Amino acid sequence: MKQKSELALKLKKLRKQRGLTSEEVANALGLKGPTYRRYEIDTRPKGNVYIAIAKFFNVPVRFLMMDEISCDEMMEQLRFAASDDDMIADDLGELTRQEAVIIKKLRAVSEDDLEDIIDYIDKKVSRR
Repeated sequence: MKQKSELALKLKKLRKQRGLTSEEVANALGLKGPTYRRYEIDTRPKGNVYIAIAKFFNVPVRFLMMDEISCDEMMEQLRFAASDDDMIADDLGELTRQEAVIIKKLRAVSEDDLEDIIDYIDKKVSRR
C-alpha cells in the first residue's frame, strides 16, 4: 500500500479536528465527495482549491503545500500566534496598490529575511 502524502495526512487531521466528514468538507468547498477524498489519499488539488481549503481550515496555503511542516507543528504555530494576537483576520478588506506590491515582494524573500523585515516593521510601529 502506498504511503499517504503529507498533504493527505494534514487534510485528514484538520478535518477530524473539526469533527467533520469528508463529504461535509467537500460540500463546504463546492467539490464532489470523491474529489475531496482523493486529496486525502494522494491527489494534489489545483491552486484555487488549495486557497479554498486553506480558508476553510483557517491555515496558510503554504502549510498545505510544504511537506516539511507537519500538521502538529503548524497547529502549535497557530496556537502560539493566537496567544500573541498575531492571527490575521480572514477578511482584511481590499488592499491598496502599495499593500499588494509589498505582499508580492514579501513572498519572494527567504524566511530569515522575512523575520528581519517583521522585526524592522515592529520597531517602526512601536516608535509611533
